[in-house]
Amino acid sequence: MTVVVRDLPKVELHCHLFGVLKPQMIRAIQQQMPDFPIGADELADLYPVDDFDSFWRWWQPIHRLRMSDPVFFHPILLMYIEQLKAQHVRYAEINIPTISVEQVQAMRQLADATETPDFQIEFIAAIGRQRPLDESRNAVDLAIDLFKEGLICGFMSVGDESARPIRDFAAEFDRIYSAGMGIEIHAGEWRGPESVWDAINYGHPQRIGHGVHAFEDDKLIAYLLDNNIHIEMCPTSNLLTGSIPDIEHHPLGQARDLGMSISINTDDPGVFSCDMNSEFRLSAEHFGFTEDDFQQVYAQSLAARFQPDLRIDPLAF
Repeated sequence: MTVVVRDLPKVELHCHLFGVLKPQMIRAIQQQMPDFPIGADELADLYPVDDFDSFWRWWQPIHRLRMSDPVFFHPILLMYIEQLKAQHVRYAEINIPTISVEQVQAMRQLADATETPDFQIEFIAAIGRQRPLDESRNAVDLAIDLFKEGLICGFMSVGDESARPIRDFAAEFDRIYSAGMGIEIHAGEWRGPESVWDAINYGHPQRIGHGVHAFEDDKLIAYLLDNNIHIEMCPTSNLLTGSIPDIEHHPLGQARDLGMSISINTDDPGVFSCDMNSEFRLSAEHFGFTEDDFQQVYAQSLAARFQPDLRIDPLAF
């Protein structure tokens, strides 16, 4: 039986704010903000994204946006929220840059105004592995302040795993963990199980982002199961960045069959021209996910959230 995914309740735990950008979104923003730091045609020229190199090229102009006035982040956030609502996403945690308390407060006020009894959005701060250690320490200081102010619910380590192991950040992750923040670490995306072990041994993660290569190590899978460590699955992202050779090699179906705690996510829907509906359709078409499977994913995703205060009714679909 064909699964109609459009109206199924969804949770997005793994999405980067800047990764939602599309040329048409930039054109709409420029009508109100002509000085937006990235041109629509400039971004359009970076498609298609279909391998590791093209993925990293896409992100090059984003550095200007990251370093610009955070007021430019606001329309991106609001447009993304409307997209989530249209896809029947009921709860989302979005990764934002680690910026000042005042700047995140402004974004939180915008987000609060969009919430309904059926929709809740939270923020997670992040730092890339490739950043200098001193910069990472400063980012952790700021993230802890943001967490104490109730503006973020967790911390995420992102970027190229080959840049630096989590072991080098162990002291900072100890601080984050001691502060009571949720921790997600991107690992096992382009590197093998050793990257996931490194994250586990030095980063205190409750969630692993991607984790596709964790499935090459039976002992690691047993550990993840025994400790209920959640895996944020991003199938289209993994296919288009070359993390997997083809969609049939994605471990999404295997993780379901093993009874692992998983979520299905977009990662960067603007980069990969996907959304939550297309990720669900892919899961149904290639891995045989049923409505019961998707309901289980919904429950597991909500259970893995970093924000303990759930402001929606989880059973009101």
